[in-house]
Amino acid sequence: MNAVFPSPSPDLSPAADNTAVQRRPDGSRGLAAMLLAAVVAALVVLADQMISTWVDGHLFLGWVILWVVIFAGSALFSGPARRLARSTLRSLRAGSLALAEARAEMQLWNAARNDHRLMAELMQARNRDTGADADAPQAWGRYPERLTDSRDGHIHLHHV
Repeated sequence: MNAVFPSPSPDLSPAADNTAVQRRPDGSRGLAAMLLAAVVAALVVLADQMISTWVDGHLFLGWVILWVVIFAGSALFSGPARRLARSTLRSLRAGSLALAEARAEMQLWNAARNDHRLMAELMQARNRDTGADADAPQAWGRYPERLTDSRDGHIHLHHV
């Protein structure tokens, strides 16, 4: 069976690309809705406790005031809840990425410690990056060994 794929859009301007990035869901919408619901629920409980003492026989007035609190709370706290959700998810992603990079680096160095060819390739790559002479094989000295020895204490980063 042949699958039919849509052709790329002819408008490849930077403005079109920017709106596509902005519309991409980042998962913060649900978290923002939950935060907003929690804040509004707390406001409603607080308002209900305050209103119940002075609205004795006026049930309709009590309901109107509670609905005003709900709508005002939703309007006032929607922006802060959205910003808090985005920053929370951004920091969680950054932490997860840092942990994944540390695990990958740990696995690479453990593999290099057991395989002299991989260690030699890593040493050559480091020498190229620093601009060291190819004739000076000891430019890094015992750096890789010291690095793997210091990272042996971080065994919790080894699990994937």
